[in-house]
Amino acid sequence: IVGFAAETHDVAAHAAEKLARKGADLIVANYVSAPGAGCGDDTKEVLVLAADGTSVEVPLASKRLVARAVLDAVSTCRARSRSERPPTLSDRAHTRSIR
Repeated sequence: IVGFAAETHDVAAHAAEKLARKGADLIVANYVSAPGAGCGDDTKEVLVLAADGTSVEVPLASKRLVARAVLDAVSTCRARSRSERPPTLSDRAHTRSIR
């Protein structure tokens, strides 16, 4: 589960609190008060926090680059969770179907 939050101050602290409260795997916190990163702007500045404590800061960038960073974080999170648990029946079925 990926959550999104618009934050104006204490971004890391507020995002971490929301991540824990919502029980999400990741939260993408938008620095909406940063110059050029507001609600109507074409660029964003975000902090991506994962439940395992890792984080990625994305400085002011296009929405496309921010989306790529979010997808990379999702991919990393999924890879970690798959390596930390035993394979399920659906994992094995998926593996067989793509061979």
